[in-house]
Amino acid sequence: MPSVPAVPDVAQDRQHALREDPQGPVHPVTPVTFRGAVLVLPDRVVPGGLSVADGRITAIRPDDDHPADPATRDLDALDLDGDFLLPGLVDLHTDNLERQVEPRANARWPSRAAMLAHDAQCAAAGVTTVLDALCLGELGFEESRARTFRDGLADGDALHGTGLLRAEHFLHLRCELPAAGLPELLAPLVHHPRLRMVSLMDHTPGHGQFADLARYRTMQRSDGLDEPAIDRRIAGLRDLRERLREPNRRAVLRHLGGTGIVVASHDDRTADEVAANHRAGIGVSEFPVAAEAARAAKSLGMTVIAGAPNVVRGGSHSGNVGARRADPRRPGRRARLRLRPRQPARRRLPHRGRRPGPARGGRAGDVAPGRHHRPSRSRPPRPRFARRPAPRPGA
Repeated sequence: MPSVPAVPDVAQDRQHALREDPQGPVHPVTPVTFRGAVLVLPDRVVPGGLSVADGRITAIRPDDDHPADPATRDLDALDLDGDFLLPGLVDLHTDNLERQVEPRANARWPSRAAMLAHDAQCAAAGVTTVLDALCLGELGFEESRARTFRDGLADGDALHGTGLLRAEHFLHLRCELPAAGLPELLAPLVHHPRLRMVSLMDHTPGHGQFADLARYRTMQRSDGLDEPAIDRRIAGLRDLRERLREPNRRAVLRHLGGTGIVVASHDDRTADEVAANHRAGIGVSEFPVAAEAARAAKSLGMTVIAGAPNVVRGGSHSGNVGARRADPRRPGRRARLRLRPRQPARRRLPHRGRRPGPARGGRAGDVAPGRHHRPSRSRPPRPRFARRPAPRPGA
């Protein structure tokens, strides 16, 4: 099948493009200039300022280009007083909506209110473009996910273009390959105007993320299952995988061929798995669980995605390889980072591993090449118990 794009360009129109927002993007009426910021640029972090007009960054001024004499400064510029200023983040895969819909077991929140809360948290964390990752396909023990998918899809469509959402929301479908009826569920969604990405998942015990059966059993016991129930679950999931995984995988790839939708593998463990995905035209390896898989994907020119909490915490929550250790290029660096549902990881990630360096020149437009990469302001994490300064006049 034809190769698919390696990374999603959410600002680029495709054959079945998103309908124009009747309200249009929200841009400042007059140009805005910021100074006294710490700029997060594509290749470095430097102190400086920038100007914005019509929703686009028009000029970037590191401090060595900014007049030091107050008489020559732009007195109308907004002084950020050392705050970080970075482009709006793009979250390629977030499960945060599920956490808002069901904040506790058996405690379901109204779906529209949950969507608005999810959107507000994304915006507060500096995420301006969101790929809401909704699970497609049910494996027999998480029936609530099917309802979350239906409600999330309907709410996103209903709220799009109303001006009630702070971020721009697209769809990322998480397709459970061993699920019965998966191709039939996907078929009517392939040309949905907000669909941008599909990931192929297989959470069968003994494979991928859950290759360690002892750890899987421990997780299930913590959810209240006894040993006979765990045995039945493992046997049932393995049976589904044996019967349905490969036919469903072929059907999904057939549906997506030629659409321009980005297709990602998920939880790759071996170089052979990565090679098979690459031959099928898959261009993204999402959350490889072993360093071997991450390096194999990079060697084949695939995009490798890791979770931001993995970087912030220094390891995987499920006991698999840490993002820094699996780095296919050099320690601490990955091709893409998925921001996961926990907003503190989103806020802390820009402050990991880099400090403001010597000021160097920047080019206008370097930071925001897309239509909707709105600037996001962020402070570095404050020490616990630190006193906050008094608000500045007009802040």
